[in-house]
Amino acid sequence: MKHVVILFFILISSIKTFAQCWKSIGAGNMHSIALKTDGTLWAIGINNNGQLGDGTLITKKYFIQTSNDTTWKIIDAGDDYSLAIKSNGTLWAWGANSIGQLGDGTNTKKNIPTQIGTDTDWKSISAGSYHSLAIKNNGTLWAWGKNLYGQLGDGTNTNKNIPTQIGNDTNWQSISAYGNHSTAIKTNGTLWTWGFNAYGQLGDGTNSNKIAPIQIGNASNWKKVEAGFAFTMAIKMDGSLWASGTNPNGELGDSTNTAKNAIIRVGNDNDWLDISTGLSHTMGLKLNGSLWTWGYNGWGQLGQGNLLPLNKPTQIIGSNNWDRISAGRNYCLGLHANGDWWAWGENYGQLGDTANSNNIYSPLYIVNNECLPLSIEHQTINNIQLFPNPATHFITISGLNGINKIQVYNIHGQLVHAQFIENQANIQLNVQSLPNGLYVIKMTNNKGSIFKRIIVEH
Repeated sequence: MKHVVILFFILISSIKTFAQCWKSIGAGNMHSIALKTDGTLWAIGINNNGQLGDGTLITKKYFIQTSNDTTWKIIDAGDDYSLAIKSNGTLWAWGANSIGQLGDGTNTKKNIPTQIGTDTDWKSISAGSYHSLAIKNNGTLWAWGKNLYGQLGDGTNTNKNIPTQIGNDTNWQSISAYGNHSTAIKTNGTLWTWGFNAYGQLGDGTNSNKIAPIQIGNASNWKKVEAGFAFTMAIKMDGSLWASGTNPNGELGDSTNTAKNAIIRVGNDNDWLDISTGLSHTMGLKLNGSLWTWGYNGWGQLGQGNLLPLNKPTQIIGSNNWDRISAGRNYCLGLHANGDWWAWGENYGQLGDTANSNNIYSPLYIVNNECLPLSIEHQTINNIQLFPNPATHFITISGLNGINKIQVYNIHGQLVHAQFIENQANIQLNVQSLPNGLYVIKMTNNKGSIFKRIIVEH
């Protein structure tokens, strides 16, 4: 058995270099970017400005790896451009650059990731419509791109095509840019906004633009803030939901269609965990893993199976297994806890549904065999046993009550066997035709999937 154990550990170690699953996602205008757990960067969708970063201007309706680099750490997708930070703290950008939103000192589009400056201490980023925000490890705030309405926050209305420090404070914690305004939270829990304010999106009780960050109220328990195109959503540490700005489609979620220029509480729930905003819609994630949407729905971006707008948070029925969310301009991306990719809304290829370019009105599971969550065993199904393992000719799988589909993948994420089963507690799987190696068996029922490793050794 010693040689089997050695084989197992060799394969487990090598598997880190491929067949990895989605770690984070970024929904932009009509393109999407994503990181896998192995540090690789992937993209899909419209590419007319090079926003996919693959060296072309050709739209892709299938996921492409942007580079061979495995050190990508943080990503964000803006309107036709992308930002990223590598594990060494360097800042990178690519895509549209007409107003200097890439920050490379030019106004020329880039179709491959381009390093911005030489600093190695970048901590977080936010890609907006035409302006970008970032925070360094020392807590300083930086901005570049369009500044017509003061959205950079440097006290001027002058565009910048290189990162420019905003003020001297060193306690900035999180940021969000979209439309023509910016939002942020400091480490002391205070909320700050600046930029365009015609619709009250800054939440300060006025409709006047601000060319430098202003504090919103006196509360010091803000947890998360997201800038929509002309509105703002935020969550406090107590799990309450807050909003301000334009509201003709119910994007604030307060059961009205009336704009608010002072930030207001939305509903009475205290279990909001995360939010993500698009052009005129919002996604909200609760502590129990349920997903909620509201706002404009002309492309099905609310995922409710119709095109009706909603002016209050409404749950997407079907799963309480949501883990990460990202709202694009008129579409949504979501990851389940097991790493499965789901998408819906406006579709020019950015959803990952290679079969068509139709808009999608309900969350659609995007099958992508290159993304196989090998390290996660979904605990909604936990009584399945496989033996013998390693297997030579056959492997018996027991405890399959409720399972309706079995799929076998090799370590390259390629599907090598699939079968539907019905009302069977046990099956015997023939592995005689499979080459020696490590495989993953995916077993699915209506609640989720479980992934089990097996070794085949003849």
